[in-house]
Order: sequence, then structure tokens, then C-alpha cells
Amino acid sequence: MINKKKREILHNQGFILLNNVIEKKKIKLIKKEMMSVMAQFDYNKKSYKKNKNKIDFLFENISKNKFLRSNIYKSISHLQSLYDLCSSPKIKKILKFLKFTSPRQLGTSIFAVEPNNENFLLLPHQDIRNNFSSKKAFNFWFPLSSGKKLGGIGIYPGSHKFGPLKHSVIKDKKKVVIKKKILDKLKKPVLIENFKVGDVLIFSPYTAHFSIKNNGNKVRWTCATCIDDPSVSPHFTKKFNPFKKKIYYK
Repeated sequence: MINKKKREILHNQGFILLNNVIEKKKIKLIKKEMMSVMAQFDYNKKSYKKNKNKIDFLFENISKNKFLRSNIYKSISHLQSLYDLCSSPKIKKILKFLKFTSPRQLGTSIFAVEPNNENFLLLPHQDIRNNFSSKKAFNFWFPLSSGKKLGGIGIYPGSHKFGPLKHSVIKDKKKVVIKKKILDKLKKPVLIENFKVGDVLIFSPYTAHFSIKNNGNKVRWTCATCIDDPSVSPHFTKKFNPFKKKIYYK
């Protein structure tokens, strides 16, 4: 699962992909709960029964209504079963091995990257808008679907060592991106594609990363969460966050 060598890679490169960490039956339970939320709304039940990829079928149905799609996203991103992923024995062992004294889960999110759709792809950025209590933090990404050509994530190795970087906001796309002059100084990105259900990608929220387009034939579903360690927060005497987030987004 994880050993000293992999921990060293994580600390040096800012990311590590671990295989077969989460039981597949847990992922099935999560997807079942997600579908129960979406299945409240009108859909062709006959077509649904025949469809092999039922979660994508329901998602396509609710996506016809943007307001409904948004509300579904907000609700399924905080299902209890998602939070429970980080309570699994293997994840607890990983956190202990990474020397987390008081793990604090900042929340969960669901990413649904649809085939041949670039509207929701993220540009190179860091996840520094989270409400951190500590600089000691890691993202945990759990793939909920597997398949060919589904894309994944591009990561700039070692970029976490620079700490928070300056970002700009592309107003027309409502997206944030690390400024080009900074990106040009980083190492060439590593592409991590076609995750498998049961794997977990761990990376620092200070690691610059971006989305890779899904060229497959189904949705790339991912659960994402961030965990920090408030036992390493000497700044608490003056403030909650370890740095001023606003100064990095202009």
C-alpha cells in the first residue's frame, strides 16, 4: 500500500498513486446512493433497466435541467458514504504513516467529467482556496469509474515545494489558473490517466494540477477530499488559516 519509499516520493514529487486501497463494494454502495438521489426525477425506466451504465444514464437525464443538475451536485458531494472513505482502515493507516496526529477532513466533492466535454475541465491551479487550518495537508482522490480513454489529471512534480502560487481569474470562463510566467518555471507535467476503481491518488493541495480531457464513452466520476492536521498550526494564536488566500487570486 504505502511504504517509506512511496512516502519519500510523495514528499519529493508532491503526489503518489496507490492501487487497490478501497474495496470495490464500497464504491458500488456510493454509486447506488448517488443514483437514488438522481432517480427521484422523471426518466425512462424501461431504457434505464436495459442500460448497462445506469449512473451515467440518470446523470444525463438530470443534466437536461441546469438548476436540477446543480442541486444534485451539491447534495451528492456530501453523502455520508463519501466521508466514510477516509475512515476506512487502510486510509487511516496511510494517514498514520504520513504522521498525521489529528486528521481533519475539510469536506468532499464529486467530479463528473463527461466525454468530449471541455466546459468543466480545470486549468493548471492549486487547491489553496480550501479553508485550511494547517499547511500540512493532502488531497485524496478516489476514482468511482474505470475505462479506456477517460483522461485523468496532469500534475507538475515538485511544484508543492513553492507553497501558494499566484493565480489569475479568467472571468469569461469563471476559472482560475496559475500565471503563465510561473508555470514556465515548473517541471514538465506528468499525466496520470485512466484510474481504476479502488485506487487512490494522494497529492499536496499545493501541487499544481489540471484536468485531462475525457475521450472515452462514459463519465469519469471521482470523489475528492482534503485532509489537514491542525496539530501542526502554531499560527492559531493570531489567525485560523496559515496564509492569506485572497492575495493569491488576482
